[in-house]
Amino acid sequence: MGNEESLVKLDPNKKLLDLSRKGITSIDNDIEDLKTIYHLLLNGNHIRDLPEDLPELKTIQLRDNDYSSIPDRIAQKIKNFPNLVIIDFSYNSITKIPKPICESTSLASMCFFNNSIAIVPKLNDILVQVDLGQNKLKKFPFMPKNLTKIALDYNQIEILNDKHEEIRKIVLQRNLLKEIGPQTYFPNLLQIDLSFNNLKAFPPNFDQMVPKLKGIFVSHNQLQVYPKLPLTIQEVDLSFNLIDKVPDNFGSFTCLCRCNLSNNKIVKISQVSSTLQSLNLNNNEVKDFQLNHLPDLAHLYLMGNKLSKLPPVKGIMFNNMYLRYNRISTLNCNYLVETTHVIDLSFNEIKEIPDEFFQLESLFDLILTGNKITSVNPNIINSNLSRLNLSANPLSELPELPDSLEELYINDCNFKTLDEKLAENKNLITLHANGNKLTTIPYIPSLQNIELASNGLTECPKLPNGMISINLAFNSIENLPELNSKDTLEFLDVSYNPLKSIPSLKSYIQLKYLILTGTLLNMTVSFDHMPIYIDSTSAQISFPPKTIYPYYNFNSTTEEGSRYRSINNFVVYTTKPSEYFNHGDFIISQIPPKVSSPVFGIIDRTSNIREAKIFADKMLESLKKSGYTKKGFKKAFQKSMKQLNIKGYNSYYSCSFAAIQNNKIICGLMGGASAFISTKTELFHLGGYKPFTMFATKHSIYGHLYDEPNKSEFYVHKTTQKQEILAYKVDDSLRFLILISRAVVDTLSFDEIKKCVLSSSNAQMAASNIMTMATSAMCNDNISVLAVYLPPLVI
Repeated sequence: MGNEESLVKLDPNKKLLDLSRKGITSIDNDIEDLKTIYHLLLNGNHIRDLPEDLPELKTIQLRDNDYSSIPDRIAQKIKNFPNLVIIDFSYNSITKIPKPICESTSLASMCFFNNSIAIVPKLNDILVQVDLGQNKLKKFPFMPKNLTKIALDYNQIEILNDKHEEIRKIVLQRNLLKEIGPQTYFPNLLQIDLSFNNLKAFPPNFDQMVPKLKGIFVSHNQLQVYPKLPLTIQEVDLSFNLIDKVPDNFGSFTCLCRCNLSNNKIVKISQVSSTLQSLNLNNNEVKDFQLNHLPDLAHLYLMGNKLSKLPPVKGIMFNNMYLRYNRISTLNCNYLVETTHVIDLSFNEIKEIPDEFFQLESLFDLILTGNKITSVNPNIINSNLSRLNLSANPLSELPELPDSLEELYINDCNFKTLDEKLAENKNLITLHANGNKLTTIPYIPSLQNIELASNGLTECPKLPNGMISINLAFNSIENLPELNSKDTLEFLDVSYNPLKSIPSLKSYIQLKYLILTGTLLNMTVSFDHMPIYIDSTSAQISFPPKTIYPYYNFNSTTEEGSRYRSINNFVVYTTKPSEYFNHGDFIISQIPPKVSSPVFGIIDRTSNIREAKIFADKMLESLKKSGYTKKGFKKAFQKSMKQLNIKGYNSYYSCSFAAIQNNKIICGLMGGASAFISTKTELFHLGGYKPFTMFATKHSIYGHLYDEPNKSEFYVHKTTQKQEILAYKVDDSLRFLILISRAVVDTLSFDEIKKCVLSSSNAQMAASNIMTMATSAMCNDNISVLAVYLPPLVI
């Protein structure tokens, strides 16, 4: 019996009783209306018995109850509950499914995800769904007669060679699958997931093995040939393989709606199904794209190819065209479609924008980052654009812009001034002009969001009331005036300015994110409503007595804050959150004399920065004990993941750590973040994901490239992710060590990162350049960069 005071009364409307994480071992039979409950949640306890009489119970969850075996009493009662349909024993250490559960005549669905089951006994034929993911299975289990869905992801299955009449969905991602055998036959299968395996080929008669298949997902394998699929197929994901061409009958698939062939070796596309709605060919070697009329095509992804001109595609539904990172220099507008909403031609070789673009009535988003545009056609004023991105072009002036414009991005250009006429754009609410040579900007009454980082500002420009976001980082501002946005300001970044004073922020009730890193402030600040996140590393900020500190408080005047982060002229970090409530990535920057060896890190925890802090604490503690070696890093990663004990279905960590000791850089990378080192003339990718391959994080225009909102490439289920540990000997030629978050890796190419680093004369410039370029590239996820100038730190 657990603590009775912790028990809750049943909600009579939902008929659900949630006693999760109450520390109980059994359930009080005196709970009111216990016999009428439908759903019983007992996760995270130590349950060793269940009530005898639960006649209406339909669902029971016993996740994370420290079971190595299910108690006999519980197994027998589960068998006897007359209406029990669903059981869930996920996140335990169960090695065997008890016989009474196998014999239950009411169960339709059972979940034993993340256990230690190696052999599956014969299950009752009444079962419809079974989840045995993250176990120790080495072969496909015997399936009950009426089973329609089975999940076997994260096991060790090598061969699929089975038959079943009723199965509709099979999940086999992240196994050791290397063969689909000749006996395979699933006549009613609708969807199969074989992602992240070792498949090199499909049987030549695979279409006959799965004659009704509608969806197939085989990303991250080693396929060289496009498999033979049935004509019923509606969705195909063959990304991250070695396929160099599509089949000759590719145009015959009249049911195909979505096709993802990104990250292959395809050179030419000449025909596809006219029913396609979304075609993803990112990161191939496409030079020739000869498709013409695709009436249903809405989204075309051709980023990272070798196109020299716009693809000739026409379609009545055509909405979005993504062509960044190609070799397009001229724009033939014959195939532009009136329905087009978004055109992304970033990082090409375009010198001018033709008039035809501005005649597209539906075009509201034009992205031309990283081209060679020196001037903008004055006819742009006739367009209906609401967002325009001209960042990283050699522009120094703009024509009059359309009244419809709401967002303008002109980062990394050559602007010294902005025309006063910009103030006449009554709908302009967002202006990003980072990385220019601006000393001031005109007063724009409609502005709500301004980014002016890395300019030549010596004072804050006049801003209207009602600002929501202000970024003035990396300038030369000494004093910040009153901002007149007490009821609206949520984000303020004045980092890396020689600031000596700021106005009182006490009554700024909406302020959530305050960044004062690298300033000269020495003062006490107070708030009526404390921000969630304050970073004042290297500043001398204090709070009045009895202040309740924010949870995310990186303050050099406190032991807690200084333990994680310190900076100097040679070590600089910058981080930007995707949303103000997300709090950004977790940065580690420890430099002597507070530690014996410099340690740096970026931890990207997509859903919970509190857990990122736990992970950071354990990593630093373990490294200190185990030593700053390859072996020490490996132990630290293992202990940190074990300490965290990840259990969420979408839990995902991406982190990069580096330490410098004995003329060596020791790096530990996991889950997407990357590390680079540079000389004066070269940049080297130490480890982590290669730049611009995944492109799966949040972007302000692309969103997630998956149709299913809950589908993620990075499921981590209470398991240690694969870590990459490496050591690199330091010599006199090295200049920078750069750690970047996964969002930057996703968004920027290696060449763009190289330009940012090699053009930098110091660590502050390197961090600022990469941050600004990632922002220019429309990355809207957490962006973090840590730059280390190596010579002074290498002993």
